[in-house]
Amino acid sequence: MVKLSKLTSSFSLSDINFSGFSQSENWVGYFEKKGAFSYDLIDKAINLFEGFFGASGDEGIILVALSFNDEREDDVDTIKKYGKLYEDVKDKGLVFPMNDDFESYLYGDSCLPASSLKLSFDANDFKDLSRLLMCHAGVIGQVCFYINLSKNVAIYPHDDVGFGCIALNSDTNTSKSFLSYCSKDMDFEVFLNEDDVVQKI
Repeated sequence: MVKLSKLTSSFSLSDINFSGFSQSENWVGYFEKKGAFSYDLIDKAINLFEGFFGASGDEGIILVALSFNDEREDDVDTIKKYGKLYEDVKDKGLVFPMNDDFESYLYGDSCLPASSLKLSFDANDFKDLSRLLMCHAGVIGQVCFYINLSKNVAIYPHDDVGFGCIALNSDTNTSKSFLSYCSKDMDFEVFLNEDDVVQKI
């Protein structure tokens, strides 16, 4: 089994600040929707991920720490569209029932418990969880990363319908290339971190 404290000699969990992703040492930036929310924008954001990483999506490691609460989502349209997917990720064990340790982390009272972390090597798991994190209130937490060691990048979804990027070391080329690629879609806007100043491009 892959040790969670060190996935390879070139990456450790300390590369990511789990208390605030944008506070990670090599956080590069993010993209988000420009206008009002729509389910179509979720599909477009996922398509941007697939369009850039293509077949290499299968080279990634999926790192997840997410809980669920069936009572939190009451939007009829969201339940109708994503209810089956929500049940599927529960059945796969990709999300877990809330526990005291994870709740303490969510409230900022403790660090992310290592026992809450799960690994997958299926890029479809990342895409499914990303869809839910962009709209479904039943999935609790934010830790959902596609980590591509060969491309030196960690990608995460967020609830403003888009993805953020953290480089695994000082080489930010892939992260910047991905965000530049996403900036060509006029439904989204991109923000880059340059010397700790976040600017729209």
